[in-house]
Amino acid sequence: MRCVIICAAPNTDLAFIKSQIKDDDYIICADGGLEYARKLGVKPNLVVGDFDSFRGDKAEIAEKTITLDTHKDETDTLCCINEGIKIGCDTFLLLSALGGRFDHSFANVSLLQYIADKNCKGYIKTENETVTMLKEGSYRFENLKGKTFSLFPFACDKAVVSYKNTEYPLENAEVLSSTAVGISNIFTDSKSEITIHSGYALLFINEREQL
Repeated sequence: MRCVIICAAPNTDLAFIKSQIKDDDYIICADGGLEYARKLGVKPNLVVGDFDSFRGDKAEIAEKTITLDTHKDETDTLCCINEGIKIGCDTFLLLSALGGRFDHSFANVSLLQYIADKNCKGYIKTENETVTMLKEGSYRFENLKGKTFSLFPFACDKAVVSYKNTEYPLENAEVLSSTAVGISNIFTDSKSEITIHSGYALLFINEREQL
């Protein structure tokens, strides 16, 4: 089951959020994300937060509410992820998770590693890019020919990677966290593969740029 988490980043493209939601998604709003759901006419299954960024009647908009203490260690988004895991979700799509305060954006990106460590799939999507975390293993990508991608080590000094069917192929190459050499590669076939031999890596796929 897929869990869609609507976060509260400013300057959000509401039409894009609407386009990403499917009928069978389990929808959770992280605090102020509930305002976006209200504007879209989307009724989330759950809203989670300390509600420091939402003003209104939550019960009229969401099926269920979990109110968190304002003094807590976890972010609202992390609590949303944990609620999704509890009900058996294995794929997480975070929307309106980038933009505004950089520390909030970075925290949401970091949660992709948390999701990966729970053996689930996690994605952050905007109208411009898709971001996901890759841990050790091989990953196949289909129907992305011509799209640009960048890959950077995360939470480690280096990642050892291989690329197949890309503009700049690699074989057991060390990609260092201290450089940006993983930027702007291109998928050159309808079927490409990225293998992470060791470490973690953030993968950014540009959703607009084409060959």
